[in-house]
Amino acid sequence: MISVIEKIILENVDKEHKMIGRDSDGELYLYGICPCKKNLRWYNPLDQNIKSFPYKSLFKMVSWSDELPTLISTLLSDRKGIEAMKNPSGAKR
Repeated sequence: MISVIEKIILENVDKEHKMIGRDSDGELYLYGICPCKKNLRWYNPLDQNIKSFPYKSLFKMVSWSDELPTLISTLLSDRKGIEAMKNPSGAKR
């Protein structure tokens, strides 16, 4: 589930970044090309668009234990999480 704040952040990420992953130390990174796990981090020597992402305390749904980094487009399409944040009581409008 993605929060409104997380959605706003991801909507403003450069479009060349397609994925978000968390390394074993908990740091977040953005990727343009899908990396693979190597030792304790995600790695792709062909990706010139890897960027450290300073929102370590957010995006708890992204984990080092994930098989692959998470597609940003998948997170942005999570309407259920956004609606829950807008209407936490679950009441119909």
